[in-house]
Amino acid sequence: MPFCPNCGHKVDVTARFCENCGQILPVLNISSMPPPPPTVVEMKARHRSLKIIIFFVVIVFITVMLFGILTPAPQQFVTKPLSDMLPERDDLSTEWIMKNATTVSISATGFIEGIKLDIVKPGLGAEAATINIYRFDSSDNARVYFDGVISGLKAKGGYKEVATKLGDKSYGAFLQFLMGEITRIYVIRLNIFYDVRLAGYLSIETREDAIYIAKIIDRKI
Repeated sequence: MPFCPNCGHKVDVTARFCENCGQILPVLNISSMPPPPPTVVEMKARHRSLKIIIFFVVIVFITVMLFGILTPAPQQFVTKPLSDMLPERDDLSTEWIMKNATTVSISATGFIEGIKLDIVKPGLGAEAATINIYRFDSSDNARVYFDGVISGLKAKGGYKEVATKLGDKSYGAFLQFLMGEITRIYVIRLNIFYDVRLAGYLSIETREDAIYIAKIIDRKI
């Protein structure tokens, strides 16, 4: 509050004359006057509000981070027709004879559809291969089926492992007998499971041929 320049009496900021001595008062620019400093109560209220805001910001940040970590990434799903994943005439050497593909079904969790193709290479060192391709409703169910098949094969025994680097996960097994050998290749890629079972009579190429056929399927998926 200003004072009268003549008598020193306190006057209202809007007064034009001093109530005490009648002195004409100068017009004050109220907008240029600095605001009064905040009181202790106001300062505490501001600090409390700031703490609350920071607390909620931290809570929101932690929630978003946890949601991102705990929420699984969406699984990729292969919808391509199974017939388009099978080897074609041009993919194989001319010695191979291809039979017609047929649909198959298995009892497995998440199984959607399956297809089977038999191919034969006659003559000396004859080979016969069976290809199965299964589609599952998720990569998890495809993996569960794969693990079950491999566990059963290992429990049966008699096979030697064949090194394979196919799909998301693969396993190869080899069995030699008196007149030939058998090679099995099992692979999963996303929600697709496939296997190549190749038997050779007087043949020493079953491992190479089985892996070659599996690579064709893997590229087509």
